[in-house]
Amino acid sequence: MNNCTCMRIRLTQTLGFMVLTLTVGHAEYSRGEEQQLYVDASVSSSGNGTLSAPYRAFSNINWTAIGQMIATGDVVFVNLRRGCEWREELQIGAGGTSNRPLTIQSYGEGAPPVINGAADYSAEPFRWNASSAGNQWYLTTSAGLNPQIPEPGGVWLNERYQFIGEYAGQWTPYIAGNLAADRWAWGDADGLGFSTVYIYSPKSPALAGLRVEGSARSKCVYIYRKDYVTIRDVEMKQSGLRNAVHPICYVYESDFVVLDRVFIHDASGAAGAIYVMRSSNFVLRASTVRDCYDPDGNGYGSLIYFESGSAGTCQSLQVVSNRIYGCYARGGDLVGVVGAWASGVAYGAVHGCVEYNELSGPAQNAVYFRSGTKGNVIRHNFIHDIKGYNVGGGIAVQLRDGANDNVVYNNVVLNVYGPALQSDGKNGGPGSVNPACHGNRFIHNTIANGSYPGANGFHFFGSNTQLEVRNNLLISNSGDMLLVGADSNETTYAGVRLSNNRYFKTTDSGQSFVYRGSNYKTLAAMQAAMLRDGFPNEENSSFGLPLLVYSNPTTLAEAHLAAGSPCINAGVFVSPVIVDYDLTSRLNDAAPDIGALEFIAAKSPMPISNLRRLE
Repeated sequence: MNNCTCMRIRLTQTLGFMVLTLTVGHAEYSRGEEQQLYVDASVSSSGNGTLSAPYRAFSNINWTAIGQMIATGDVVFVNLRRGCEWREELQIGAGGTSNRPLTIQSYGEGAPPVINGAADYSAEPFRWNASSAGNQWYLTTSAGLNPQIPEPGGVWLNERYQFIGEYAGQWTPYIAGNLAADRWAWGDADGLGFSTVYIYSPKSPALAGLRVEGSARSKCVYIYRKDYVTIRDVEMKQSGLRNAVHPICYVYESDFVVLDRVFIHDASGAAGAIYVMRSSNFVLRASTVRDCYDPDGNGYGSLIYFESGSAGTCQSLQVVSNRIYGCYARGGDLVGVVGAWASGVAYGAVHGCVEYNELSGPAQNAVYFRSGTKGNVIRHNFIHDIKGYNVGGGIAVQLRDGANDNVVYNNVVLNVYGPALQSDGKNGGPGSVNPACHGNRFIHNTIANGSYPGANGFHFFGSNTQLEVRNNLLISNSGDMLLVGADSNETTYAGVRLSNNRYFKTTDSGQSFVYRGSNYKTLAAMQAAMLRDGFPNEENSSFGLPLLVYSNPTTLAEAHLAAGSPCINAGVFVSPVIVDYDLTSRLNDAAPDIGALEFIAAKSPMPISNLRRLE
């Protein structure tokens, strides 16, 4: 059902092509060979791309020649020197083929090469001026004092993001005297309409030794209609202009793009860090993506965002073995996937994987699938501390408005501010002619919400047909544990199956179970209400202490069932789950265990009071 492949196997290939010499510019290239080109920002002038005479800037790269090399059978590597930084956009001007991908990678010694989307306001020709208000300094284009300054999406002091306006997350024009510490603003210094950046600093940034940077480009890397491109071991950061929808890395109508071992951070544009539009077979693996800031305070930026658009689709997207965290945007997601409906046809992300990642907040959703997304897998992720930014809630996995036939299994979820797992077929987004959710499955997940306010368990409401919820372990301190139907009018639950789940609540606060808008204190009471309606009534599910053991009490990623746990052999075999979160087989006993982790012998239980949220 789900055509995804775990990207843990290193593939090698021997290329044997006939050799033919081709001369381009001052360099000689051989057909059918590996061609190594070099870019080194430290050289005084640009060469022809050889190791002894490298290109200096991205604008010097001869993409026409690279395209000719690939067309005649060469495999091309564009090597960026480690320890170098480029303050310019890398626009990929050639694409590879299935057996000759174009690769952008690092070479040499030192830190990975950096593509920086910000201007260095600390360097010439910028000049800081003292404002009439104390502790405030400004750059202005007035009277030719500085070059034209585009309105930035972000400003950083010594690589620390400064929130815009008078307080975090709120854009306001500059008001003299109102700028607080760790803030910046955009305004008009002299009333003549010139662009001005203000920052808070006790003294001149130059005298204070501050490195002040402001985003000057909408993106760092742009891949537009170029297939089979791989980027590895490269750092990208600090791009994004206010009111722009471009991210740090923008992939548009480009298939088979791979980002491997990259570090992408400090996005300040509304579209976030990585934006993949109408592109298939995209892979992000073994990378770190962090910190997306919304300069307006009311946008919906996401760290990683996939969108099919009304005329395209995204197939076989893979987000594998990454660390992804920190989305400071209202309604922003760590991984967001949005399709579209047009004339009754769904265009969405299909047969993709989000697996083996660590996903942490703040964020509105850790993983969000919506509108025409179908047949995707979300598995083996450690998701923790998901707290919405500037809005309430925070959801680990949300499937919404026509997200169908997706399966969520073997995930460990710790501390969310809202529902841990949600399938919501009620609201319906723009153009969603069929917002119902169908065939979504939640299997073998372990959720512990700790003491976060409003922390909930499972939320299923609106139209959810063929929903399957089995073998899950949920521990909660507050909020409701299970909600099936937000109001009494919700009846569209054909084919729903809930069974073999284990619930435990560490306090007696608040409601525990909600069915069609009515609150129930106990699982048994909810089961009875469901049975009266002829609804699948959580058969073989139970409530009580699960008996867990922790090798480290601060993280459920290391939690297992203790000997004597009622969760042992209490599950039911459900395809495609044959291993647990740690890849231990679930086929060794008569029945699988409830939760993400199978029982491991020779462990002793630790009191449930030791469970606490990560700080």
